[in-house]
Amino acid sequence: MSDADGAGLLAAIIANPADDVPRLIYADWMEDNGHTARARWIRVGMAFRQQIHAPPWHYTPWEGQHRVVKGLPEYVMPDDWSRFVWHRGFVAYVKCPLAAWQTHGPALVRAHPVTRVELSDREPANEYGGWTWHDDDDEADDCLPPEVCERMEPRGDWVFSSLGEARSAASAALLKWAKAQ
Repeated sequence: MSDADGAGLLAAIIANPADDVPRLIYADWMEDNGHTARARWIRVGMAFRQQIHAPPWHYTPWEGQHRVVKGLPEYVMPDDWSRFVWHRGFVAYVKCPLAAWQTHGPALVRAHPVTRVELSDREPANEYGGWTWHDDDDEADDCLPPEVCERMEPRGDWVFSSLGEARSAASAALLKWAKAQ
């Protein structure tokens, strides 16, 4: 298979994170193209999830120990992430500062089927009878950049009934922003 085949398989994984078939075919492609550590990582993630039915793997890097498997490419996880979750061989969840997401998020969503992003340095404000984000380039804890807020649903009404809803809306907007870059 060609590099275009590998890119197509990765695109299929990102487009449909729940489908295991492209992940397994991609692992075969990676091995056939000399990326044995990455292929092994995907297969181990798939086997672990299928056999134990456990939640995704959680890792918190410390003192720069962010490389989980020797030989994985540099784009797997930058030093400035607070937390990330591997699910079936790929990063599915990240928690990081806004600046780290703005720097690395676009590359990460091109390489992994990320489905959730949380910001370690931002929280919605508890006001107006709910939880709300402010669109501003301000460094305040409850502010998100306008280019992220414009992708938030529902448009124009960013007062959410729960903290979880507000975080989910921000996650979806951060993912949309990163994919558009």
